[in-house]
Amino acid sequence: MITIENQMIYLKEEGLVIAYATFPLVEEGVVNINHTFTHPSKRGQGLAKRILDELYIYLKKNNLKALASCSYADVYFKRYPEKQDVLVEKNKEKK
Repeated sequence: MITIENQMIYLKEEGLVIAYATFPLVEEGVVNINHTFTHPSKRGQGLAKRILDELYIYLKKNNLKALASCSYADVYFKRYPEKQDVLVEKNKEKK
């Protein structure tokens, strides 16, 4: 189950956090997706993508914009340009 609290979104399995992303507020209405992590034994299963897919929905519902300073988050938004609507202008992929 994915949980969002304290500017963190995470997935637990058997009581242990196996994947997460942090997104601290950097200014009114703007967060910075600054770190993602997937437990080494769970890598390659699409968990980081799942976390960011849910974070995207959260940002949309809460009318928040994001910076993507984490390298994985940066790649995610380049791979899924349809989700770049939540990015602040300077972080959007130029077409």
